[in-house]
Amino acid sequence: SMWDLCEFHNFSHVFSVAHAAFMLSFRSSAQECLTRADQLAIMLGSLLHDLDHPGVNSDFLTKCANPLADKYPRPTLLEEHHLALA
Repeated sequence: SMWDLCEFHNFSHVFSVAHAAFMLSFRSSAQECLTRADQLAIMLGSLLHDLDHPGVNSDFLTKCANPLADKYPRPTLLEEHHLALA
């Protein structure tokens, strides 16, 4: 899978970000300021924030005429791609 190929955007990265999000949302004083909906959004965002990341940035994809650059023709193409898949 793509997660196995990417040196940084892999399962370990997802787990690390999700763990940090959980600790901050549920095990710190921040939880007093967050609603359950906030906590859910933070956890979902942490799990899905780099979904199907190709291991390169948006600018690289645009300059290489990658099909994602045609589908999402904005500087935020990777973020839009992650969200669309989620």
